[in-house]
This record gives sequence, structure tokens and C-alpha cells, in this order.
Amino acid sequence: MPPEYDFSPFINLVFVDEHYRGKRISELMIRFALDYAKEIGFKEVYLKSEHHGLYEKYGFEKIADFEPMQGLANQLFRIAI
Repeated sequence: MPPEYDFSPFINLVFVDEHYRGKRISELMIRFALDYAKEIGFKEVYLKSEHHGLYEKYGFEKIADFEPMQGLANQLFRIAI
């Protein structure tokens, strides 16, 4: 991430094996992470991704586009919890 996007806490990677896709497992993992972050006192959670339209359906809002330092993720998302 570029230094100007030094946010925390941060969901860095959500991956579901091909055999288990379509069963809403990524949604369950994200909800678990959000619940845990809220439980320990955070008010927002951030996430980066190259996927368009995926995380908005979980309530995230895109707050920036950026040139990735590594990998493909080029969008930054935030959700209030």
C-alpha cells in the first residue's frame, strides 16, 4: 500500500479454494473478521482488492484507487462497524 493509505485494521487477503466457491464462505470469513474487530474496539475496517463490485455487496465503500506497490489490488475499501 502507498504510505498515504496506512489504515488499520486491514483485511489483506480473502481466498476461498475453487472447490468451495459459491457457498458464501468469503462472506462468513469477512463477517467474522468484522465482528472480531468491533469486539476489540475498532469502528472501521479497511480492505484492498482488484475485484470490482464484490465487496460493495458486503457493505464496503470504495474510498480510493491506487497504483499497487505489489500484486494486483488497486482499490481501497472501508466499512463502518
